[in-house]
Amino acid sequence: DSSLPVAVFVWDIENKNDYDLDVSIMFTMVNGSGHKDDKSGGHWNEPFHLEKNGEAVSGILLHHCTTVNPYTLCIAAREQVRFICVVSCRHALV
Repeated sequence: DSSLPVAVFVWDIENKNDYDLDVSIMFTMVNGSGHKDDKSGGHWNEPFHLEKNGEAVSGILLHHCTTVNPYTLCIAAREQVRFICVVSCRHALV
């Protein structure tokens, strides 16, 4: 039994053209729970990249620093040479 909050997003992209296309998928998430205490700060993000046996995973760790039960969320994707590249941005306009 587990109570870990987990979500998996799977995108399948099919090109029905007879020429190559460049496709981008953007995903963003605010580091916080939506509570008014989020504005007090202290949360921080950390990019990561792991490689093992020729496979690579990259993403962002979102460290949520609450006084009770601090936790870390993660957004990540498996990279594939020439096909999937993960890029992170430290600041975004909201």
